[in-house]
Amino acid sequence: FKPEARRDPSPVRNLSVNLGANGTLVTGVGHSIGISPDGSLLGFILLPDDDISQDRQLYLRRLHQLTAMPLPGTERTDDFCFSPDSQWIVYTTDDRKGLQKISVAGGSPIPLSGAQDIRGLDWSDEEWIVAGSRTSGLMRISANNGTVESITHLTEGEMAHRHPQLLPGGKAVLFNSAGPGGDNIFVQGLPEGRPKLIVQGGHGARYLSSGHILYLHEKTVFAIRFNLNSLEVQGQPVPVLNGIFGDPGTAAHFTLSQGGTMLYVPGELAPPAFQLEWVNREGIREPLPVAADNYQDLELSPDGKRLAFSVS
Repeated sequence: FKPEARRDPSPVRNLSVNLGANGTLVTGVGHSIGISPDGSLLGFILLPDDDISQDRQLYLRRLHQLTAMPLPGTERTDDFCFSPDSQWIVYTTDDRKGLQKISVAGGSPIPLSGAQDIRGLDWSDEEWIVAGSRTSGLMRISANNGTVESITHLTEGEMAHRHPQLLPGGKAVLFNSAGPGGDNIFVQGLPEGRPKLIVQGGHGARYLSSGHILYLHEKTVFAIRFNLNSLEVQGQPVPVLNGIFGDPGTAAHFTLSQGGTMLYVPGELAPPAFQLEWVNREGIREPLPVAADNYQDLELSPDGKRLAFSVS
């Protein structure tokens, strides 16, 4: 009997993806980045040439290629993910077209469902796509005919269930629960289990085949052991990577392939700050005497002397 030789862990390899002249990464709505399960294909939502007059679009880059190419038909993409076989992409847009899928090789988009206000998609199962909602529970959508089934329901105090992942075997789902105290990570057995809190104060949870869950908390990715049978975490979380861009309301901007390759966006989320200005008919601009902030929903009074707005 000869014991199996011990294998050293594979060395860590870092690759920085330069977006070059393609444009600016859009990180304010849903998942802006994705990596195919086989690890061969990167996807990201870009604003062409940093021009806000243009539509953002989904770009794809194969790792053996030097540049990313736009995927026609995916203009105004909000959120997306790859199919289990890495051959398809399912995505949502902001023009109320619902859920659509498209081949990574191109072609016409195929409408799947009219589901709206989606926050987070997962296509781990060949038959079902799991989707989160901005204002309600999770749903699963048939990848073949778009049939929609509800799988979680909000309880008192919850505002949304977002960013799900169907666990191996399809017997449970991970997701974020948004409530008055912030986002927490839950797991729920399927088809009729009850939500179980497993991580307080985290979001963007992703299960790894190593038996760990990765999640984001205040710009740091943490790892914690997770038992698939009992659906419980074990031990204490360990920090893995710092300086990750993310926000519970939109997405944690990191993702993983089945082989363990992580794709992430470094940086820090900063709220937009807008300066209010008065522009007359000659185009002359005059700043209003208020500090820059995240102003929204501007409305002038009928006499033009007062301005109403909200601040987020």
